[in-house]
Amino acid sequence: MSRINDLIKELCPNGVQKHKLSDIIEFQNGKGHENVVSDNGKYILVTSKAISTGLKNVRKTDEQLSPLFKNDIALVMSDLPNGKALAKCLLIDSDNKYTLNQRVCRLSIKVGSLLPKYLFYALNRNNQLLSYDNGVDQTNLKKDDILNILVAIPPLEVQEEIVRILDKFGELEAELEAELEAELEARRSQYEFWRGKLLNAKTATEYKLKDLVDLYLGLTYTPNYVDSGIKFISSLNISKDYLNLSNVKYITKEEFDNCTSNAKPKKGDVLYVRVGSNLGHPVIYDLDEDICIFVSVGFARVKNNNILFNRYLRHWMSSNMFMNQVKAKTKNAPKANLNATWMKEFTIFVPSLEEQQKIVNILDKFDKLVNDISVGLPAEIEARRKQYEYYRNKLLSFEEVSCE
Repeated sequence: MSRINDLIKELCPNGVQKHKLSDIIEFQNGKGHENVVSDNGKYILVTSKAISTGLKNVRKTDEQLSPLFKNDIALVMSDLPNGKALAKCLLIDSDNKYTLNQRVCRLSIKVGSLLPKYLFYALNRNNQLLSYDNGVDQTNLKKDDILNILVAIPPLEVQEEIVRILDKFGELEAELEAELEAELEARRSQYEFWRGKLLNAKTATEYKLKDLVDLYLGLTYTPNYVDSGIKFISSLNISKDYLNLSNVKYITKEEFDNCTSNAKPKKGDVLYVRVGSNLGHPVIYDLDEDICIFVSVGFARVKNNNILFNRYLRHWMSSNMFMNQVKAKTKNAPKANLNATWMKEFTIFVPSLEEQQKIVNILDKFDKLVNDISVGLPAEIEARRKQYEYYRNKLLSFEEVSCE
């Protein structure tokens, strides 16, 4: 870091001027594409999903409604709360290769004193843009939100050194993260293998799910939201391996009292995702407070705790024994949802309570090691990401005064 410090002292000892983005770039919104094909299209369609996966998940089209050119920056303008795509950028590497989708914008540099790669680093997951994330509804950045943010533009030599450092840091971080991800994936595979073995107990008794649990749906209408009151959650709050109540909506106690009991889980119930990419994903509700759920969430309530533990049920709903039955019913449809009528007929094998307890204790430990972001490999991966973000932000921070 000594060279960058020396350059700043030499070239801009009194700080760096910040500019509105509107003064240094041209802005263009993307457009929706009707004719999208999976393999043979001429242009890669730059969507928010494509950007968030580093172009590992792309579609193609023959329509170039919003062309992108080399050194343009594509920026994600719309994402779900707590998503990792909002304000994420892609630096375009060649002409006549990409076309822009809706909910993503194109930024083209119109000044000569700015390196495209420097601006890419300055804008990618920019804190000013992330401040618009409301954490509840789908966040949509407006054109003015983007054009009004301030970007520090140091002399070109400083920009070049910052880009060099971040390129190198990014390469090292990506290599290490790839190794950690590979190890984590291996452990997850091991976890899934042993979960399947443990849940296939030879001494288990076969039941229909309806014999052991009652299934409930959430509200099928949108209630009136208020600033505080009873928590109202959707599938977004249980899309990970825990119940995330950091960003929730609220309804009044009066509205809660008038809601159907089908939307009121109690402590110990197993919540599960009914729609979307995390279909079936279960978590146990373990709080002593009233809560209400939307129809994107369902819950299972164990009828007899002397036969089935809720924690065993939760692990079973995470396993292939549950998901294979889901797939057989949904045929992997892209907009499938869990239907309580046919879920009741699912087959579940349940061992003795003593055996369930042993299985749950083992699987809970496995689960924590591969999924809990506060421990083990997930914690190390998250720490590496935060370290990179810290140094990136530090390098891009300057005193806010003009250079002399």
